[in-house]
Amino acid sequence: MPITITPLFVSESTDEVELLCTLKFTGAYPVGGDTLDFTSVIGYQSPNGRIFTPSSPVICGSINGTGGDSFGLVPGTTLANNKVIVNTASATVQVGAYGAEITGDNNIEAAFQFPRLV
Repeated sequence: MPITITPLFVSESTDEVELLCTLKFTGAYPVGGDTLDFTSVIGYQSPNGRIFTPSSPVICGSINGTGGDSFGLVPGTTLANNKVIVNTASATVQVGAYGAEITGDNNIEAAFQFPRLV
């Protein structure tokens, strides 16, 4: 099941847009990683007035939770087909239902960088 993105803040530089957000994992972990689709947050207006309008797919990102698991981003070719690989302390999460340490973690924070629409 896709990951839910809750945007918190958008910042911009001359050539980059950064999205700060929280992620919520539900359902089951599929083969090859879970889908991370940014199209649902296009147009989000940050408290600082910035609007999330990336010009192309994510460049890179960082994801951190409080449950001790690690998360890796595999950038996609569009805003909609990125993948998140989840690893526990011992191995990559196997295909199947997420454990409570992931679905119950309401503090999975992330920062993603995108090219800026010029």
